[in-house]
Amino acid sequence: MVEIAKALATHARVLIMDEPTSSLTDKEVDKLFEVTNRLRSNGTAVVYISHKLKEIRQICDRYSVLRDGRSMGSGLVEDTTDKDIIRLMVGRDIAEDRYHSATSHTIERSEILFSVKGITSSNRKAVVDVSFDIRRGEIMGFAGLVGAGRTEIMNCLFGIDPLASGSLFYKGKNITPKDPLDAINNGIAYVTESRRENGFFDNFNISQNIAIARSLKSGGKSGMMGLFSKSEEDELSHKYKKILGIKCDSIHQKITDLSGGNQQKVIISKWMASNPDIIIFDEPTRGIDVGAKSEIYKIMRKLCDDGKVVIMVSSELPEILAVSDRVAVVKEGKISNILDNDGISEEEIMKWALPQ
Repeated sequence: MVEIAKALATHARVLIMDEPTSSLTDKEVDKLFEVTNRLRSNGTAVVYISHKLKEIRQICDRYSVLRDGRSMGSGLVEDTTDKDIIRLMVGRDIAEDRYHSATSHTIERSEILFSVKGITSSNRKAVVDVSFDIRRGEIMGFAGLVGAGRTEIMNCLFGIDPLASGSLFYKGKNITPKDPLDAINNGIAYVTESRRENGFFDNFNISQNIAIARSLKSGGKSGMMGLFSKSEEDELSHKYKKILGIKCDSIHQKITDLSGGNQQKVIISKWMASNPDIIIFDEPTRGIDVGAKSEIYKIMRKLCDDGKVVIMVSSELPEILAVSDRVAVVKEGKISNILDNDGISEEEIMKWALPQ
């Protein structure tokens, strides 16, 4: 909101907004659109960049679709459908699939793989007495308002934020991490919400970024933590480039040359290469196109079907409903309720997310 206010303070005649709502609550988005409409009525031209088609319909008069650096088409928003825009974005039709399990009764009877028991962060206001279980074959979604404490819970699970109390168990074994390296060696992986800040090393190439977590994990082929052979690095990178369909000219290309969706695939590859048991996805599709989103949802479901524990944090309620088998709603650092994804609505989730 401060960034947006700074831009408005210049009294610009042309205002470019690049994914301006990615960190805003619904109420803040409504306020942003109110201000944008006021600017437009006063003669300011607005260029609005977004992957969220709902927002494009709310705020934009005309659209222009870019793919791989080229213009694919443009026109009036009111004269086109979402499917037409998606087809221009990805070059094919995307089915509106649901990626959660269709066998909820089977999940209910399956074994508990991962248990979190009463964790409270050392900053006792951030995370308070959080407990949940995840069963085999289940994706657990975490929903809530921005600032509710979802990411803070994930930071506790990964050993970033120390615990005042509570424990983590995988198949009955205590794996409570002391720090992130301990978390990695206990089989936990964390795809963070901010790719550029802490998702990858921007001075490393694709191959090095894919290999880094594996090299930190003790007991690799090299036999020493932190060391990795060039041939092993390239072998690993070629493998995951193929598995995840990473679009790049070379595995030795700079990761910063890639699109947001392909950067995210490199980050996921990094963690898959470390062979984790538990993978946390925090806002995994923020700022990426609908085609890459669909591919990442399929990757998450495949990991789950392969016996991994998958946790997903998302501010996008349609995404939560499409992917999660159960939804943990977070409010003020606590889990206010855990809902089965069996015909629940966005309104039901928000009922538990909003402060009383």
